[in-house]
Amino acid sequence: MFKGNAMPRARKDGKYINLRIDRKLYERFEKYCTVEARTKTAALERMISAYLEQYEKHSRERRTIYD
Repeated sequence: MFKGNAMPRARKDGKYINLRIDRKLYERFEKYCTVEARTKTAALERMISAYLEQYEKHSRERRTIYD
């Protein structure tokens, strides 16, 4: 049941991913999430988005690869 007038949050339109990464890299990532008080999902989405924005910016200088 819901407490008070709280309504459940709408599910985001997303896809699940499954990956295997180096243990030390995962431990660094987990520490980052704890220090920054972010969920792993939110942290990873932000990191991937920032990386792709930089990649696309540099790629546009050479050619357009994304719509």
